[in-house]
Amino acid sequence: MDGTRPQILHFLLRHRAATVEDLAAAFHLASATVRRHLDILQRDSLVAYRRGRRKAGRPEYVYFLTEEGMDRLPKSYGRLLTTLMEELRAMTPDDLMGRDGRQLLEMVCRRVGERLVERHAGRVNGKTFEQQLVELVRVLGEEGFYPELDWASPGRLRIRLMNCPYRCAAQGNHAVCCIDMSLIRNLLHTDVEREQCLADGHPSCSYVVAVNPFALLQPVETSTARA
Repeated sequence: MDGTRPQILHFLLRHRAATVEDLAAAFHLASATVRRHLDILQRDSLVAYRRGRRKAGRPEYVYFLTEEGMDRLPKSYGRLLTTLMEELRAMTPDDLMGRDGRQLLEMVCRRVGERLVERHAGRVNGKTFEQQLVELVRVLGEEGFYPELDWASPGRLRIRLMNCPYRCAAQGNHAVCCIDMSLIRNLLHTDVEREQCLADGHPSCSYVVAVNPFALLQPVETSTARA
């Protein structure tokens, strides 16, 4: 795929929707050039459009990613399946005791998240909360989540995951979201509140963590205890 078109997909992912003029300004391209790229993306069923609201003049169209376009972004289904199978094989009779299928799936997905924590824990141990947050953003980016941060309210930081590397598996299934929630909670060593979830029909998952300004400069050890 041409280098500009993946950039357009990423722009639409982060901004949810955009006009030709928005894209032309973002990439310093002529509107006609942007339209040619969009025509190809529409032909490949990666982008669709709807009529926008313009008070006067020619109609304005707003472009957005289709489900196929979302699936074109980085995904990790193979790694997810491999790790799930490894966790299932390692389960003991005690793990199965008194749990139904939903509870078992949540436990396994949480353990998959804990495996990710174990892989990256050395990058955050002994660091301040602020330094841990920087590393968390890097880890989430490396894992294909495309994180963005903003303030939900004073003292409450929102972590929005613009891409889900397990999107198809996560749609309609909250258990898969235990993976990223476990990763965030354990790398930051703090409570995490799920604000929005792909499984509930939202375009992405977002989480909120409480940030104590006095704790930002204090080193914190990461716990990776298994459930």
